[in-house]
Amino acid sequence: DKGDGSARPIVLGELLVKLAVGCSVDASQPQLDNVFGKQPEELRAPAVGSNGTVTPIFRQFGVGSSDGVSQMLAHAQLRAVRNPDKAFLGLDLVHAFGEIHRDACRESVRLHAPALDRTLAQSWCAKPPTLWLQDEHKVWRPFEVYDGLWQGALEASAVFSFTAYDALLRAIVRLRQQFGINVEVLAYIDDILLVCDPQHTACVIDVISTELQLI
Repeated sequence: DKGDGSARPIVLGELLVKLAVGCSVDASQPQLDNVFGKQPEELRAPAVGSNGTVTPIFRQFGVGSSDGVSQMLAHAQLRAVRNPDKAFLGLDLVHAFGEIHRDACRESVRLHAPALDRTLAQSWCAKPPTLWLQDEHKVWRPFEVYDGLWQGALEASAVFSFTAYDALLRAIVRLRQQFGINVEVLAYIDDILLVCDPQHTACVIDVISTELQLI
């Protein structure tokens, strides 16, 4: 309970289950690095640096880094200095972890990290987890959970990042192909910053919001 009646479930779980999930997440680190470090050429920003490298349109600073927040802020500040004419849009995803659909999570994880997906199949699908909450009479009642990621779960950040990545890439492709709009995405897990031309902000927010609502 967060104090206002809304739930903030903290995952505890059995030690062996947490160890197994932790090992799967560690084993999936190369896939995380590959997904968030290398995008397909057609999905890269058009700007080419002085060293010939192409700036990726999606940067996830919250996975595999101990100072991701600092890195994200530093990169955003650098972009603002170099491109003062750009608009920077911050997205606040309400209940991002609590309401994400597990079917969408499994689909993304199965695509990017099959080993982690096999672990999720055991920990999620054998039996829906149970969350105990107090009702208005202070009576504890069980609720089976079919969606959402548990706060504190070892796999939560990786699973959410994979799933949000796929949704954001779909939006980016649509923006580029249908509207000719280029967007750069900076993210720290569910804290997302969009960089685009000011005249395109309404269209960018509409398209990206539509894709994120599907997960």
